[in-house]
Amino acid sequence: MMKKFFFLFLAFSFINYSSAVEFYEILNDPDNVVLNEKFAKERLSKGDLPAALSAIERVLNLKPTNTPLRLLRAELLVQLGNNSLAETELKALLKLPLGELQKSQVNNLMAIIEDRNSLTKNSISTSLILANTNNVNSYPSSGLLESFLNGNRTFSTYSSFDGESVATDDTSSQFIITYTNEYDLKNQDKDLLISRASVNVGRGDNSRYSNNRGFSIQSGLNLKRGNLLILPSVSYTKSKGDTKADNTLIRGSLNSIMPLAESLSGNLGISYSSLRHKNDPRFTTADQGDGDSIDLSFGVDKSIRPNLIGSSKLSLTKFQPYKSQFASGSAAYLSSQANERGTKSLNLSLTNLLTNDSRLQMGYTYTSSKNKFADITANKIRKDSNKTLSVSYFKAGKEVSSALNDWNFIGTVNRTDNNSNISQFDFNKTDFSLVATRAFDF
Repeated sequence: MMKKFFFLFLAFSFINYSSAVEFYEILNDPDNVVLNEKFAKERLSKGDLPAALSAIERVLNLKPTNTPLRLLRAELLVQLGNNSLAETELKALLKLPLGELQKSQVNNLMAIIEDRNSLTKNSISTSLILANTNNVNSYPSSGLLESFLNGNRTFSTYSSFDGESVATDDTSSQFIITYTNEYDLKNQDKDLLISRASVNVGRGDNSRYSNNRGFSIQSGLNLKRGNLLILPSVSYTKSKGDTKADNTLIRGSLNSIMPLAESLSGNLGISYSSLRHKNDPRFTTADQGDGDSIDLSFGVDKSIRPNLIGSSKLSLTKFQPYKSQFASGSAAYLSSQANERGTKSLNLSLTNLLTNDSRLQMGYTYTSSKNKFADITANKIRKDSNKTLSVSYFKAGKEVSSALNDWNFIGTVNRTDNNSNISQFDFNKTDFSLVATRAFDF
């Protein structure tokens, strides 16, 4: 977008006064062109666009052929959201003999108005992700498989997929392309129907654990009702991987955000999801992991300082396995039943807004889960506690170079420790990722 007030300086660059113009002076002499020009310049410098526009219009009543001022008036009308008056002025200006810079200014303003008036907006984003992990196969910290046979507890060397018996370090790359459509419902400001479709492909350098592909579609609403923002959505995701069974995830959610006090907002969410796996010769028991989840979350965001935001969220999740597809009492039924669990999660984060286009975020997440029935291999009720520390840095490309205006960059480091009372589920890992995303409208 053009720089704000560009034509102000073209119109007023020759003016130099030593003292501010008071409004009573304008009231006493409303047709004084010099006073109104100076008053407009002062109001613009302070960001008071309505007052500046009024002064410019008074000048134009006396000097209607001042093209730079008419352009400035049109720009202010666009910035104030008065598209109808701005469009009328711009169409009139197009009939005049304008310079190339002035024509470009008019065309840019017309494009902004046309974009605002459009009911639908489309965009494409492409993301390249480079990642490294020291435990891509989530190999257990103990390296032992715990089992209970003939009344005795035994431990044997654990082997993950492909016979891996140690944690695998791997560097991977992933490419994601996403199409987004925003449809203005036209019944209230900020009421939008947002739909997305994305495709992803990932590949590891040293192992097959990072090889994945999939696609997802999502549709949701942004509904503004008074101070309450309501965000319902539904999504469908299909994932494929070399070391895991194909699966589909259907999810519906309803979230809301509202201010609670000055510099404090709250959010509340509920979601339901259904996970289904596909058996094949490599994963003959994959469907024992099928199930449905219900998740409730409560959170608050607090502006601690103008550039510092603290956030906290508590989530409660219940996973209910889809065991009815198996014969009651069978091994498959018992394995599926053992996956029933409840999970509690607390997430804390602190975001430092370094500039308008860069931020540093630190986060801590603690998750505690407990299964309802015993794991049939270890003959023990599984209990897990998971701690994740994360640091991420976001920077807009335009802060790096004007050639990167459409790009955004995010670097993230995560340290995860999962402590389980069953040895094969106990692991730790450190992950690093760098994401470069380019987005553009069409």
